Amino acid sequence: MTMLSTSSTGGANTSKPHGPGHQRGELLEEPPRNLKDIEFSLKDGVATITLDRPHRLNALSEEMGESLMRLCEYLTEAPADKVRACIVTGGSRAFSTGRDLKASKLHTTLAQRERYMKLALDSVLAVQRLPLPTIAALSGPAFGWGLELALACDLRVSSPSSLLCLPETSLGIFPGAGGVVLLRELVSPSVAKDLIFTARRFSGEEARALGVVNSVSTAVDDAALELAETIARNGPLGVRGAKEVMEGAHNVSFTEAIRLATQLRAPLSETDDFKEALQAFEEKRKPVFKGR
Repeated sequence: MTMLSTSSTGGANTSKPHGPGHQRGELLEEPPRNLKDIEFSLKDGVATITLDRPHRLNALSEEMGESLMRLCEYLTEAPADKVRACIVTGGSRAFSTGRDLKASKLHTTLAQRERYMKLALDSVLAVQRLPLPTIAALSGPAFGWGLELALACDLRVSSPSSLLCLPETSLGIFPGAGGVVLLRELVSPSVAKDLIFTARRFSGEEARALGVVNSVSTAVDDAALELAETIARNGPLGVRGAKEVMEGAHNVSFTEAIRLATQLRAPLSETDDFKEALQAFEEKRKPVFKGR
């Protein structure tokens, strides 16, 4: 697939998808253009979102949040065979230092402060609700909103020396872009309380030991790409269906979770992808999945 690169503002529909390979209205054929503070590329089924505000170490700007939500709308609508996994990275210097405190000082009205807080939360939720697998590649600091964005991804790969932190309680507040809930779902209550109550910084190595990240690597972007490519080689309908079941199993009974799994799993046995997998097994070759 040819590399697509784009470098605006506007909201995004962050509602839950309706199942693997869902169809929702008119397909957005191309990624949004005129993105600000973000770069986007798509190659061989792997999308890469790069936070691109290096002079502020990728601190959240309104333009960045709005561009991120527009990209998430595109990724939600894109066919399962076209976009199979997504990497979120900040480049080699920093993933994101989170809230832009310099800009926050200029928010002199309640309306301005509420708009910024809503933007931070909505952009994190837009990533969390994507129907395809997401991988955060963490180099350098991942603070506040930056760490919350990483927690919204399905998987996290970190440099061993990266610094992670939810510093909000040291500012008299607490993580407001979903971090309290996202971290609590990922690790034990005791670990989550330690990291949030103390607002302490911890390394990528410790993050792996605590279960905050999946793996560490000195070549973070390469490791994230290898992981994404491994996922992309599998059947996209099956991968998306499994994600939807795992996300949908929150706060429901075991019986309801099994019912959801059965509802989404049964149709996959009738897909061209499953037939291709059986044929490939018989012919002793790797299957070529097309997301249908």
